[in-house]
This record gives sequence, C-alpha cells and structure tokens, in this order.
Amino acid sequence: MASRRSLFRRLGILARSAPPSPHYSPHAFIFDEVIHGDYAQIVADNSMDSVTQYELWKAICSSLKDENFFELD
Repeated sequence: MASRRSLFRRLGILARSAPPSPHYSPHAFIFDEVIHGDYAQIVADNSMDSVTQYELWKAICSSLKDENFFELD
C-alpha cells in the first residue's frame, strides 16, 4: 500500500506541475478501486479524486438487478 500511495502522490504532483498540453482535459480525474478501508482518508492521502467504494457499488448493482432495496440497509 505504501508504494501505491507514493505512486499516486507522484502522479498528483506531476499532473499539477506539468505545463498545459493540447491534450489536457480539465475534466479528467484519477480514481482507484478500493475494496475496504477509510475511503475518504485514502483519497486524501493519495491525491486521488475518487474511489469506487466496491462494498457499496456491489450492493447497489445487486439491489437494482434483483429489485431488492432492503439490501442497502
């Protein structure tokens, strides 16, 4: 996990310090898939914009597929 944090820090610094490019999009963002943990802290520590929050994502998809919204409680 430490090497991943280091990678995202370096990517964030590189992205913020790079000169503007004709291919640059202000709408681009960095996200990662996280299976468990403190999602907000992981995003803050790693210069990411978002994470997938797999635990919630799976419950939402399953609830929609099965039309069983009690799974989200």
